[in-house]
This record gives sequence, C-alpha cells and structure tokens, in this order.
Amino acid sequence: MSLIKLIIMSFYYYAYTVRIKLIIVPAFLFISFLNFSQSESIEINPSLIYMNVYDIVDTAVSSYTPFGCATKSYTLDVDQNNVTDFTLTTSCYMGGLGGNNEISLSSSDSSYFAIDTNVIDTIGSVFSGQIVYYPAIFSLVKELEYNDTVWMGQCNQQTLTNIAYYAYGNYPSFISYHSMDSWISGDHYIGFRKKIEGVNHLGWIKLNVSNYNQFTVKEYALSFLDSPIKIYPNPVVDNVTIQCGYLENSDFKVYNVLGEIVLQSKLVKGLNQVDLSELRHGVYSFQVSGLDYFIQKQIVKL
Repeated sequence: MSLIKLIIMSFYYYAYTVRIKLIIVPAFLFISFLNFSQSESIEINPSLIYMNVYDIVDTAVSSYTPFGCATKSYTLDVDQNNVTDFTLTTSCYMGGLGGNNEISLSSSDSSYFAIDTNVIDTIGSVFSGQIVYYPAIFSLVKELEYNDTVWMGQCNQQTLTNIAYYAYGNYPSFISYHSMDSWISGDHYIGFRKKIEGVNHLGWIKLNVSNYNQFTVKEYALSFLDSPIKIYPNPVVDNVTIQCGYLENSDFKVYNVLGEIVLQSKLVKGLNQVDLSELRHGVYSFQVSGLDYFIQKQIVKL
C-alpha cells in the first residue's frame, strides 16, 4: 500500500470516528435530558421526608339536602397563596325524565391533575322492555393507591373531569343506565403537579368517595416548595456548592457526555463543596439518589 493511500485511509478513518463522537455526544445529551424529564416522580407516602403533608378536618360534602338536589363545591389552595388550585364538585339532578349524580374535579392557577383516558364502563339501555349492555370508553380522574407513583408527565389535565358518575333516564324513547363507580371503595389518591415560580412540584390528594354524590377530602401533600437539592453556581468554573435537604447520606455521581462516571461521593444534609477543577470543560450530569428518590441535574463546566 502506498504512503498516499495510507494517509487518505487514515484521514477517512479519523473523520468517521469524529463523526461518530459528534453523533454520540448530542444523542447522550438528549437521552440524559429526556431521562430527567421522565424520571421526575414522587411516591404516595406521607412519611417521606421530601413531602409537606397537610391534614384536613374531615368534612363530608354532599349534593343531597333536605330540600332536594344541590351543587356543592370544595376548594383547595395547595401552595397557600390565597388562590384556588383544585375544585371538587358534587351535583345531582332528579326529574321525571331521568336524573344523574356526579363528583368531578377541575383545577386552575398552574395546577394540573392526572387522568385515566381508558376507563371502560358498561352502559345499559332498555329497548322494548329488555336491558341491553354494551361497553364504552371514558375519561376519569386517575385513581391512585398508597405507595403508587405520581409522574410529572401524567399530570396535564385542568378541565372538569368526572371522579364518579351515574345517569339514568331519557324515557320514553329508551332508558339509559350509566355508572362509573371505581372510586366508591374507600380511600384513594389524586396525583397532581403545581407550578410555582416556574418550577413544577408534585403532590397528591387523599379522597374518600362514599357514593355518587358525597366525598370527603382527608389530606393533601406537596413536595418541598424549595427543591431538596440545589446546585450552584451553574455554569461553574472550579468549585460547586450542593445544598442537600435530605436527612440521610445521599449517593452523588457525576457523569460526562459519554455516560462515564468521573466523580462520586456521599452528600450530607446541608452544604457540600465539590471540587471540579480536574474536569474538562463541557456539560456534566449530576445525579443524587437515595432509598426513595432520584434527582438529576445538568451542569456546565467552564
């Protein structure tokens, strides 16, 4: 092989490997940021240290009154800024041609809740004296249980959505029976997110639904208004400060754009100083994790 061919082949090999690196680096950054956005979650557990839990005096709210049906609402201000975040409403209607009972939820002030868009409910209709049942798909407020996970990406609903619903009537053409009652079985949880000063915080509402027209809000929780992990300055030259709000020692790892661990240690509650002077310029992924939490942040090293 001539020297010229060897030089040309070496050049093409170098260009090819560089191109691979250029593809890998942004791909890793994209995957890293995507993983961060999808891994933001909380567990429904009042004992976790990163939750502010607010106990509420249990008060049953019902649309039935001594004078007949009414519409009653219960509001929650989860961040206590004197603006309503969530409104639970119960209403009923009874008439000669039918009626309905329902409990629903809506939100405002940069608050969003999780819904289930694939609820299968059986609807029964009476035709010629016979009841015919057929399935249909509806949306309900997502029913969560203790120790379930609330994911940031699931909490996107603000408009009025049913929690429980029952309807009948449209006589004499036909009689329709329609009921969604999965919430009527003890205590369940509503998962939500609340944006405060541009930062999303997750939480949950503990709800007991007695029947189609009565509910009781028992407590609610909101993750720390201040993030339990703060890293500054960003961008950083040499030394970075990590403020850790967790009580236990947290595992701390730094990854480069190739996914390699370049630094790791333990964090204690309070302020932690980390020396990054030995690292090259670029973007790094900081990961802090413990028994029941995982936080990832991106840092630019100048």
